[in-house]
Amino acid sequence: MAIKEFFDNKKQLRAKGDNNVFTPISNDLEEIMAACKMFMAEAIKIMGFENNNIVKIYDVFDDNDTCYYSMEYINGCDLGAYKKSKGCIKESEAIGIIKQVAVALKEMYNHEMCHYDISPENIMLDQENGRVVLVDFGSAKTSADKSDIVYTKKLFSPTDELEKVFAAQGFYPKWDIYSLGATLYFITKKNISTTKERVRENTDSTITPKSAKDLVGQKETMIFERPTGMSEKTWKCIEKAVSWNRQKSIDEFLAMLPS
Repeated sequence: MAIKEFFDNKKQLRAKGDNNVFTPISNDLEEIMAACKMFMAEAIKIMGFENNNIVKIYDVFDDNDTCYYSMEYINGCDLGAYKKSKGCIKESEAIGIIKQVAVALKEMYNHEMCHYDISPENIMLDQENGRVVLVDFGSAKTSADKSDIVYTKKLFSPTDELEKVFAAQGFYPKWDIYSLGATLYFITKKNISTTKERVRENTDSTITPKSAKDLVGQKETMIFERPTGMSEKTWKCIEKAVSWNRQKSIDEFLAMLPS
């Protein structure tokens, strides 16, 4: 069993030799309390899932002036570390891993919840039974949650700022589909190239920008180039997943992959 603690290292402190957590700046307290409440709510949502490809949450509790949840311990490593150890992962093995992640996402979508942070670091490989487990639901949102995306890995999320607007509505599976395609590409390509892409920082056309800095920003993104030896079918699936006109569902994504 493993324990996950809510602790904001930018706004909270812990005295040396003391487990109690405190927020030194009182103006931050309301925000910390709200975030802690969200942390616990997310864990409770995950507890409702009965799927081998979603990390199991056992209990949610508070102690030491913060909150925690207990979850299963997965004896293995994350997909990013596994890829690093091998250089790249063979296409057939990579597809098998991604298909298990897709099973987890389908379960979430049945409950109108998106993960919003699919990346190699949030996919665990259980070395005892070969199970693939989706973890870290800190950015997950349901259709009822109308808030901004909290955090997503920059190389594995859509580059168009307009998609953040769609995701803020709560349920936007096409965000996860992009991330799934980007992850499949990342683990099958030995050397990844990136570029700085200019993106709109302000999507509200009613606000007049004060300078060019208000109009655009920069975001690092992967350059997608077909890996040597990759099948046409897998490459077409990835190409579509990372485009604006990507697959509308997990089933459509899976149908494009080799069986």
